Amino acid sequence: MNTPSISANSHLLLTKDEQTYLQENKFTIYYNKNGWIPFIFDDKNNIPKGISVDMWEEITKDTNIQFTYKPIDNFTKIFTLLQENPNTLVEATSHIKERESYASFTKPYASFPIAIATNVKENFLVDLKELEGKTVAVGKNYTAHLMLKKHYPKIKFIPVKNIQTALDLLANGKVYAAADILPVINHELNKYGFTNLKISGTSKFNFNVAIMVNKKHSRLVPILDKLIEDMDPKRKQEILNKWIYKSVATVDYTIAYWISIISLILIVFILYRQKILKEQNKTIAIEVEKATRRLKELNKVHEDTQHLAKIATSKKNIKTGRYLVSKEVQNPLISLTLKNNIVEFRDNGGGIPKDIIVRVFEPYFTTKEQGEEDRNGTLYV
Repeated sequence: MNTPSISANSHLLLTKDEQTYLQENKFTIYYNKNGWIPFIFDDKNNIPKGISVDMWEEITKDTNIQFTYKPIDNFTKIFTLLQENPNTLVEATSHIKERESYASFTKPYASFPIAIATNVKENFLVDLKELEGKTVAVGKNYTAHLMLKKHYPKIKFIPVKNIQTALDLLANGKVYAAADILPVINHELNKYGFTNLKISGTSKFNFNVAIMVNKKHSRLVPILDKLIEDMDPKRKQEILNKWIYKSVATVDYTIAYWISIISLILIVFILYRQKILKEQNKTIAIEVEKATRRLKELNKVHEDTQHLAKIATSKKNIKTGRYLVSKEVQNPLISLTLKNNIVEFRDNGGGIPKDIIVRVFEPYFTTKEQGEEDRNGTLYV
């Protein structure tokens, strides 16, 4: 419960009877539990905040008015409770003729047009008559709903729970437009990042934000009117700027933040992977070069082995009884084995006869007779 102290200013502004009236009464302020940002809503500690809360505190700061806030989970239910309980009021609404039977209204402390949101692909609205025959989602029994219905009865209104629901329907193509007072719809578009939606137009008439009290306490209205008129214009503008600019600036960047973090991680990973691949390619190139050199060496060894195999293959000359080196070997076979950098080779050539091989290292030893040579150039051994 809030019970501000009485100041000298309130004594000068209010009569003695008015001061006594405030002292003798205690009021309950109803508000929508689901919130109507930026006018009135609960913060994380379930304490009411917003334009209307700050305006009320500024208006009543020099009085001894006693009041408590009470959240209600349904906006329509607020008006039923207000009719049933005399000592009740609503901080943020507008003067509607349909409510005059049970409520009285103060002078407005703020004024804004009603805004219309549409898909970004739609044209801007010069006149809200362009909405006639089209579906427009709006909070059920909200003041904006009643005002629009009065001025544009040919619009096909789709009453919904709140502005969030209205914008969800619009974003998913279920309705042509959504409507609410300008600061509210602007806040919702920015907070929830509806990138496919825009404000396409505003009403020519304004939503005058006022305080509504039970008619049985209509005496409270002239008291509040005095306090509203006496309010410092500079202070009023400060309150509006605080919440309207905060509403526009308070955008949820959580998704963008995580996208940036993930993107940065991916970039670092790609760069690191490219570095690893570059090093691996360099290592592979070195190994390929080594393998190529080794293969060339093996090929050279193979060529030399083939040459030696031809020399080592012999057959006996039938006429002379000597062995001849011959290129004519049936089913020649040569095998190579590389082990511990040592090349071992075998072949199926005739080889050198045992009675000759013991003399091959004697100086000038030869099996060839003076001037004798095979016609095909095959040398005797």
